[in-house]
Amino acid sequence: MDPVTIGTVVASMLSTAFAQGVGGEAAKHAVQSIVGLVRGRLTGNGRGDTELAALEQNPADGDAVAAVGRIIDAEAADETFRQQLRALISEARQDAAMNNFVTNVESGANVGKIVNIGHIDNAQF
Repeated sequence: MDPVTIGTVVASMLSTAFAQGVGGEAAKHAVQSIVGLVRGRLTGNGRGDTELAALEQNPADGDAVAAVGRIIDAEAADETFRQQLRALISEARQDAAMNNFVTNVESGANVGKIVNIGHIDNAQF
């Protein structure tokens, strides 16, 4: 089983936000802050702006989600960036609506990975 990383969590949240929006008002604010933080970090510096644009254009593309996740994991080596992400993830998780989701897999679909994160104990970011 692949480990869940901060990049996986953030890329999944971005994908959801780009596709349909998320949760209630508190979650929307936190996720929009995550989008802004990630855009500010990746756009225009050659460290992921192309991948982030691809995710925004096609939020259901598992390869795009994975690519952005890997880039965020690399950027999260910066303690300040990682702590900002962790705080915003925690803020978003306070909204109960953020914990509701529906996953539809249509017949004949080619599904790679589906990541549904509820509660994780002892995760290291």
